Amino acid sequence: MRCFHSNQRGGATLAVTLILIFVMTLVAAYANRNHLFEQRASANQYRSTQAFEAAEAGLEWATAMLNNPRRLNNRCVEGADASASFHERYLTSDPPTGALRPVTVSDAGRVSALRAVCVRTSESWRCACPRDAKLDLSADPTAWPAFAIEFSPDAQAGAVHVTAVGCTSLAGECFPARGKTDAVAHVQTTFGAWPAIATLPIAPLTTRDTVNAGNSSLGLHNADAASGGLSVHAGRSVIAPNARLTTAPGSSPEGSIVENDASLSALPADRFFVSFFGIDKTLWKQQPTVKPLRCNGSCVDAMSTALSSGHRLIWIDGDAELTGPLTIGSREQPILIVATGSLRVTGPVRIAGVVYAANLSWQGAAGGQLRGAAISESTYDGDASPDFIYDPAVLATLKTGANSFARLPGTWKDF
Repeated sequence: MRCFHSNQRGGATLAVTLILIFVMTLVAAYANRNHLFEQRASANQYRSTQAFEAAEAGLEWATAMLNNPRRLNNRCVEGADASASFHERYLTSDPPTGALRPVTVSDAGRVSALRAVCVRTSESWRCACPRDAKLDLSADPTAWPAFAIEFSPDAQAGAVHVTAVGCTSLAGECFPARGKTDAVAHVQTTFGAWPAIATLPIAPLTTRDTVNAGNSSLGLHNADAASGGLSVHAGRSVIAPNARLTTAPGSSPEGSIVENDASLSALPADRFFVSFFGIDKTLWKQQPTVKPLRCNGSCVDAMSTALSSGHRLIWIDGDAELTGPLTIGSREQPILIVATGSLRVTGPVRIAGVVYAANLSWQGAAGGQLRGAAISESTYDGDASPDFIYDPAVLATLKTGANSFARLPGTWKDF
């Protein structure tokens, strides 16, 4: 009997042990399941964050590129084959309305906004900024995060939507030709464009003080009826007995001269600047698209270097001189020069755009021309006979095509 009871106790112990082992196995399995779940959730969170950060990087990159006036090639960098700035590659502007529209391309009959794509490498971001639908990124790595940038129109003038798509690899929505990617994130905001000049002048020559052309045959031409056909707008007297005047059809050339405008002469110099540009000089100079120069006399070389690199907004500290023969800007690519001191133009210099100076003079031989408008914070004087031609198309192109971009508050969203 004792042996029988001992066997019973041994069997019970074995059963309890087996049950405990089974329970422990279940607990271990459950714990391992939770660990695997947390591991997968962590990996998913990592990939999601990686895609989101890539999209955010895309927005920052787009801001910097839109504010870069330099000409770029299809790899988004400067080079011998550079042809247009990022702004020119991806956005078009309507000068009459100021509306911004994305450049579109047709790929196999499907019309869509042109895209820029970048992929992160071990050293830096490598990008493609094509002017067609072909993205040459086939040689770039796929295992690194990537983003794509696309623009879409906004209802308000001077604004455009920017969508950045972030991917964990160079695939998926960032580069469909490579198949799927692990995670995708979308971030969108609206960029606002600050115009190169906020309020256009109404005459080819505007001065806060006097205009003294002496006996020269200064040419002042404004055939634009919408601007009033004014040939000169001065805060004080206009001395130009031999001036060649052109005004709007049906108007009197003599009546196109507006002088002794008390509201103009009463403006302090700083307010005079703000009345045209909408911001003060310090803020205007700080725009990322503005190229500051200090010429100390002749500004021809420095100006030529700045223009050849694609800059269209030029800031000149102090007095400067431009001597011809020299061509600055064009009707398709007008420029804007702000000189904080006296700007002396000599000889056959041809300018397309707007010139603003603390004091403006034009000396020397004939043959000079300014197509657009000139503004002097004080006076205009000179013995030369340049032609100042008021060109609404040039002014509108400059106002809407040479902008600085910034995010509009309250427009950021992810989806």
